[in-house]
Amino acid sequence: AARTGKAVLSFRLLDADLRPLANKGFVCRIERSGPTTRNTTEKDYTTNREGCAVTEHDPSEPDEGVVLRMYARSPNGGLRALVELPTLVTGRKELGDIVLSAARLLVSGRAVQAQGEPVSAGFVQVESLVDGNWSLATIIRELEPDGTFELYDDPPAGALRLRVRQSGHASSDY
Repeated sequence: AARTGKAVLSFRLLDADLRPLANKGFVCRIERSGPTTRNTTEKDYTTNREGCAVTEHDPSEPDEGVVLRMYARSPNGGLRALVELPTLVTGRKELGDIVLSAARLLVSGRAVQAQGEPVSAGFVQVESLVDGNWSLATIIRELEPDGTFELYDDPPAGALRLRVRQSGHASSDY
């Protein structure tokens, strides 16, 4: 049966030295798997001055597993954390402190149009070759207004393909 209301997750983000990440922008990607579906959503958030944040999610479909991946930029690269939950339920859940650790730079670059102008509205995503088919990996980032991007994560196994998607246009593979 479908559930109504929101699943509200609250937590505090810390760096590897256990300092709160105050007023820090981060990306929260939630990967959900259910009996018949898989769903991934991503949204930008900002912590408060104590490093605390609250995210809201729609728990309308039953889950068999939920993975939250959080990414933040740092002066020396990227930070990330992974939190696994059995399911999302309506109401508030306190996750406590989440420590973000250093993430490896997978790829960085600048997306430009054929005329050399930056692709300012769009995103890049990594796809991996699995059993002869390209499938979306969990690595997606929005492009900066100047077309630059940085993807921090461990690479999926196998061959990789980078896909650039500009809002309102066809995609390009590299």
